[in-house]
Amino acid sequence: MRRLTSTLVAAGLLGAGGCAVGPAPAADSPEPAAGARPSRPAASFGHLGGDPRAAVEVLGGQVRPGVPSVERQVHDGVLLTLTVAPARPGWNLVRVDTAGPDQQAHEHDETVAVGTDPAHLVPATPRPGTDGSWARVRLPAGASTVYVGHGPHHRVPFPVDTGTASGPPAPAVPGADGPECTAASTGRLLAGDRTPLDHCPAEALGQADAADLRAMVGTLADRRVPTVALLADGSARGRAARSLVLKTATARGLRVVAADRTRDGALVVVGGWSRAVTGLARAAREQRHGVAYQHGVWLAPWLLTPRVVDAVSGTVLPLRFDVRGTAARAYAAALRRTLPSVAPTEAGFAGWRAGQRTPYDGPASLYAAARAAFMAPAAGHGQHETTVAWFPGGTVTRVSGPLEERAG
Repeated sequence: MRRLTSTLVAAGLLGAGGCAVGPAPAADSPEPAAGARPSRPAASFGHLGGDPRAAVEVLGGQVRPGVPSVERQVHDGVLLTLTVAPARPGWNLVRVDTAGPDQQAHEHDETVAVGTDPAHLVPATPRPGTDGSWARVRLPAGASTVYVGHGPHHRVPFPVDTGTASGPPAPAVPGADGPECTAASTGRLLAGDRTPLDHCPAEALGQADAADLRAMVGTLADRRVPTVALLADGSARGRAARSLVLKTATARGLRVVAADRTRDGALVVVGGWSRAVTGLARAAREQRHGVAYQHGVWLAPWLLTPRVVDAVSGTVLPLRFDVRGTAARAYAAALRRTLPSVAPTEAGFAGWRAGQRTPYDGPASLYAAARAAFMAPAAGHGQHETTVAWFPGGTVTRVSGPLEERAG
């Protein structure tokens, strides 16, 4: 905890007393763009086909052909929740969550398995950077059944419908960045959006993310950070982000080195969830054994997710929203109410905003994120309970004014 505070002080983002410096943030978080209002109520689970006798409940009430789905049912005292994306013919990513009837996390001795043939299921296993259990399942066109196996004998059926094989190609959800894409699609479903999934976040670097990364690198240059240790991945977004950081840093006179070749300066992470967690685990080991990245760990906006933030003692990242803002709290509350085993993430919130048609305008600010609440809050946030935040017991605290005022 002391390491994050001292890092932010060294980077010029905190004063010696641990309070944010620079232009005072507004008392509340940015709100949706003028005139934008939620267009749909938050979705809830309904019995399949509206039949109260049906064992399966579906988020939104029905399975739509070619649209990602979230379904649940209680079997043998275990609440099983199944998420399928993109719900198109071919390879799909399936997430399974288990809980007791009271929706508390359920510990089971047997491996959960999934598949379309109850006699030949594949294990659902954890993935780096996220929660839940995951498996790749090949689905046929049209209506079919995915079975969830728990224990030696239980095979629980869930209906799915991938629609037809015609139309635009489905995004590659089952890859390394699949959990992030699934989080985005779940956010849209939760917001009431029932349209097919047409892209995943890692397929391109968005304009807002690009602008925020440029501003973040500008902040590092303003602070005269000697070296940027850059960690990216091979996705289209990761390659574009790497190129952008390299170009911006070079123009500002910053030295950029691959993260595996230095322990100096600031570590800047622009890969996906999986790559970030792997690289940050290495950084955490180096920090425990000596001075490493004394100018802090800086993350791309899409890396606001508990498993990534948990990987090191503290991080800094640019965000265009505050987790205590009205829309962010509405998303977290809807998620907690319907899918309590799923953690809030930036990707999920972006999907929620898209589904609710409430985009944000205005610049980002820098936030310090850690799972231990120890930092002095920004002005106007002194009395908020940590349970309001996305990381109960932790903090996502604004430590700068708008980045457009700091970038140069």
